[in-house]
Amino acid sequence: MLRFLRYFLVLFFVLPLVFRSNAQSLKLQGYVESSVFLSNNSVAPMWLWANNYGLTSNNLSLDNSLISSLYLPVDLNENLYLEAGLEGVVRTDVENSFINQMYLKLKYRKLTLRLGKEAFSLGQYNEELSSGSMFLSGNSRPFPRIGAGFYEYTQVPFIQGILQFKGAAQVGVLNGNRGEQATKKPYIHEKFFYLKTAGKNLNVWIGMNHSVLMGGTRANGEKIPIDFWASFWGKGSAKFKDSYAGEYTNAAGAHFGLFDFGWDWDIKDWHIDMYYQKPIADRSGMRGIFNWEHDKILGVNLASNQKRIVNQVLLEYIKTDYQSGVGTPDYAVNGSYLDPKKVTDYEGFIYDNFGVVADNVTWDEFLGYLTEYLNMGYETGGRDNYYNNGLYYKGNNSFGYALGSPLMLTQDFTGYINNIGDLPYDRYFISNRLLAFHLGIGGWLTTQLNYRFLGTWTQNYGTYTGLYGGFYSWNEQDDYFFKGGKLQNYLLFELNYELINSPLSFSAALGRDRGDLYRSTAVRFTARWKI
Repeated sequence: MLRFLRYFLVLFFVLPLVFRSNAQSLKLQGYVESSVFLSNNSVAPMWLWANNYGLTSNNLSLDNSLISSLYLPVDLNENLYLEAGLEGVVRTDVENSFINQMYLKLKYRKLTLRLGKEAFSLGQYNEELSSGSMFLSGNSRPFPRIGAGFYEYTQVPFIQGILQFKGAAQVGVLNGNRGEQATKKPYIHEKFFYLKTAGKNLNVWIGMNHSVLMGGTRANGEKIPIDFWASFWGKGSAKFKDSYAGEYTNAAGAHFGLFDFGWDWDIKDWHIDMYYQKPIADRSGMRGIFNWEHDKILGVNLASNQKRIVNQVLLEYIKTDYQSGVGTPDYAVNGSYLDPKKVTDYEGFIYDNFGVVADNVTWDEFLGYLTEYLNMGYETGGRDNYYNNGLYYKGNNSFGYALGSPLMLTQDFTGYINNIGDLPYDRYFISNRLLAFHLGIGGWLTTQLNYRFLGTWTQNYGTYTGLYGGFYSWNEQDDYFFKGGKLQNYLLFELNYELINSPLSFSAALGRDRGDLYRSTAVRFTARWKI
């Protein structure tokens, strides 16, 4: 890491000399920012730390901080663009200081190559007001990636500008501290593809986002095999036949995805986005995409280009409590995975395990017995357990922050909360089943003073594994903390003041969280100097 940082700093400061003669514009940009927090306890209110690319800790005992963010854009010509970025955080507890961004980006027209740790998100339509994409939000600290593709909408050729597309693929490594029992440095592959109509005031889009964790080193030192193309397409791989049954019979790696449907509409000086998103953890999640009982994110975003008292409004409804249903992921006997195809004596199996005498049992009848006696009559493929995975203990997170929605509560965050206690059947994300309503409002009180309000109301149900005492158990835990749901509200009010003809700006934010989980109030004061 230190060697790469030295090379990067050389490039960062040498670039202006190399490209000075050819560049159309060459100016170092960025900001330096200092923040101070005042709080009644160490648990930071949600919207004072979330969706900030990991720059702010959810443990206020680690902040206050000084942030420096610099980037160097180089327009080589009208088609070719180069950018280098560097961002660091210095905290009062110096040992917790870190480099947050360090990247190079090359664009030819709209084709982009990314290399390094760069902050960006996918699947959300207003970073300032949204609760955060379920797929890749602005919540976590960036991690090393290499990616290429069309990250912005681009005209599809030869069809007279009526259709646009965007899509890219990238590979990274989750290199933060993932705990003693975790798989170290797993790789993550991400890809997305969208199609959108163009040339009208009203346009529709359809998109798919997909990620998969693969490889890495387990706590016992064992290397997990990688079959990239099996992981890419979500298929099982023979590489895992002798060691990891689930990777062999289901799909190699830990998968998460998002179907994204919507339309936008420009009317006068207002832009409106309406979107319907369906989270997916495996093939079972593709069932019932538009079924109202299934998980979804419904959103509407209104934004004006005028400085009004209210010039942005966003509403979101988030539902993740279904997770393909309560049925166990696969059939299991006494907690051990069962492959029905390996059973040759249907009648004997049914009698030995269920005490039922049956004759001339067909394959479909055999599956019916398994469903009734092993899965309480429910289909298999349920209990998706978003962001969690058996091989990858900390799942979809970077440095303790969810790659997707911050509303998915983690052990690290709730570790500051005293009343939750031990949750023996849960993994790192201890509450990923929830219902939530989220409201964001922004506007201008004067030409120099703007505000932002966020309000989120959640009902948290924990996980299926916590409720039933395991993936394959039906032993409902009467003392489970999240049983019946826990209410929690997250509120933020922020003011930002911009000085006229000055690079200096100030902000003050009040965060206040209340509910069954914890109570916290904090204020953040920030001064920023733009370069």
